[in-house]
Amino acid sequence: MRALLLLILLFPAAHAQPADPCPLGTAEAVLEGADVRASLFPNGNLFFGGTTTNGDGYLTPTTGEDAGKSPLFAAGLWVSGLAGSEIRASGAGYATFAFRPGLAGDDGAPPTSAECAIADHIWIVSREDVAAFLRDGTLTDDLRDWPVHLGAPVLDGDGDSTNYDLAGGDQPAIRGDVMAFWAMTDTATDTPFGPLLGTDVAVEAYSFRSPPGQTIGTATVYRFTITNRAGVALDDVHAGLFLDPDLGNAVDNYIGTDTTRAMAFVYNADNDDDGPTGYGVPPAFGAVVLDSPPSDDGPPLGMTAATDAYFHSGPSTPPFPPFSVFYSLQGLWPDGAPMRARGNGYGEQGGAPITTFLFTGDPVTGAFWSERNIDGTGTAHPPGGRRMTLGSGPVTLAPDASASWTFALVFAQGSDHLDSVTRLRGNAEQMHALQAAGYFEPARIVGTSTPPPPAPPLAVRRPSPNPFAGTTALTLRGLAGEAVTLTVTDVLGRTVERRDVTPTADDVDVALGAGLAPGVYVVRVAGRGFDLGFPVVKTR
Repeated sequence: MRALLLLILLFPAAHAQPADPCPLGTAEAVLEGADVRASLFPNGNLFFGGTTTNGDGYLTPTTGEDAGKSPLFAAGLWVSGLAGSEIRASGAGYATFAFRPGLAGDDGAPPTSAECAIADHIWIVSREDVAAFLRDGTLTDDLRDWPVHLGAPVLDGDGDSTNYDLAGGDQPAIRGDVMAFWAMTDTATDTPFGPLLGTDVAVEAYSFRSPPGQTIGTATVYRFTITNRAGVALDDVHAGLFLDPDLGNAVDNYIGTDTTRAMAFVYNADNDDDGPTGYGVPPAFGAVVLDSPPSDDGPPLGMTAATDAYFHSGPSTPPFPPFSVFYSLQGLWPDGAPMRARGNGYGEQGGAPITTFLFTGDPVTGAFWSERNIDGTGTAHPPGGRRMTLGSGPVTLAPDASASWTFALVFAQGSDHLDSVTRLRGNAEQMHALQAAGYFEPARIVGTSTPPPPAPPLAVRRPSPNPFAGTTALTLRGLAGEAVTLTVTDVLGRTVERRDVTPTADDVDVALGAGLAPGVYVVRVAGRGFDLGFPVVKTR
C-alpha cells in the first residue's frame, strides 16, 4: 500500500542542466537525543530514504513501554520562489529529490560529481566529543574533519576566522548537545522537469541529551540556511516542511494548526491506536517554526501557512509540479484555489472566510474549525492518513544572499489523545521560550570535564484537581524570576479572575478559582514566549 503513496517530487533545472550532474547522495546518519532517534540523509529528505523505508526513521520515545514507536513516516525540505514571473521550486518527497550533496559556491557553477562525492557525508559532533578532546586528546573522525569548506559553523579560538584548528582553540559551533551538519544544492541535478530554484542549503540538525521525559529530550531541531545561487534575484521565497505524520497507527489521524504557537500538528481521532505500530496512549506530534527571517516590519515571519499536503480534502496533482509546491507553501490548494475555513477547506464552502491555515479550531474543546468539528455543529471529519506542509515567507533573496529558517519537531504523550494535544502545546511553548532565551545558540566548551546537562526547561502542569470544588492549582516550574500572568475566563470569554505573579522558586503552586460559581472555565497562563490554556470545571 505504501508503494502507492510514493509520490514523485522532482523538479526541473531552472538553468542549463549541469554538464556533470551529481548522483543521489548515499550517506546516512542517525541523530540521537535522550529519547529520540532520527535518520538523516543529504538529499533534502528526512527520516525516509536509503535503507530506512519502513517507518523506522523517526522514533520517539526510545525508552519505556512505547519505545521504538514512530510518530512520523517521512519529511522533507520544500522551498519555492519567483525568478521574475517564473515559478521555481525544489524539494524532497519519498523517493526522488531535487537536492544533491555539495555546494555551487559563489560563482554559481554547479559542483562536479567528484565534488558531490566528497560532500556526500553527514558530520555529527557532540559537546561530549569536544570535552573528550580537551580532556585527553580523544578525536572522532567527524570532529577532526569538521567540514568548514562546506560552511560548517566554527567558534573561532585562534584569531583566524578562515581556518579550523582544534589545537589552536577552534571548536565546532554546536547547537544543542549533539549536532549534525551537511550541505546540499539543487544546481547539480539532472532532471527533465520544470524549473528548480537555484540554491545552496546548509543544514544544522540538533538534539538534546537531557534526561528522558523532559520536553527537549524528545525534540529535534533543523536549521536550514538557504543561499541564492540562481544568478538573479529570487522573490516571494518561502521555505517549509513536507510531513507524512504516521502517528503510530497511520490510518486514524487528524491534523490541525496552532497559529499562536506557529505549529502544524497531528493527533489521534480517539483513544484507540490499535495495531503493532500503535502507541499505548495516543500521543500528539507537531512541527514548529521556531525561527525565521524578519518580515518587512521587523519581527520574524513565523509560520505563514499550513496545508493538507495529502490533498485528502482537495485536488490532487502528483507529481507535484513546482506551482503546486509554490501554492502549498503560501497556504493555497495546489491548483491555486484559496482555502476556506469550513468543511474540508476546498471550494466555496458557503462563502466561508479565506485562510492560509487548515483546521485552526481547538480540538481539545471540539471548537470549530477543527477535524472534530468541521461545520460548527459538531460534525467530525472521517479520520485517516494525513500529510501536512507548513510554510514561512515571503523573503527576497538577492544573488548570493542567504536566509535561515529553523523548525522544531515536538512530541507529547498525555493521559489521553486530547490531553496529549494540550501537553504538545506546552512543549511547543517551551521550545519557543528556550529559543527566545538563546538556549540553542552555540556556546564554547571550557575545561576538560563533561558538560553539565541542560537546565530543566520551563513547564506548566495542568490544573489539579479538575473538576474541583474549592480551588484548583497550577504548578509553575523553571519560571523563577519571570513575570507570569494567570487568567480565568468563563464560557463567554470574560475574564473573571486574574493573577500577576513572579515565582521566586523553580517549583511554585498557584491556587485559583476560590470565588467562582460552578461552571466551565479556561485557565490561561502566559509569560515570555508562551501562552497556555486549560479547560477546568468547578462543581460547587
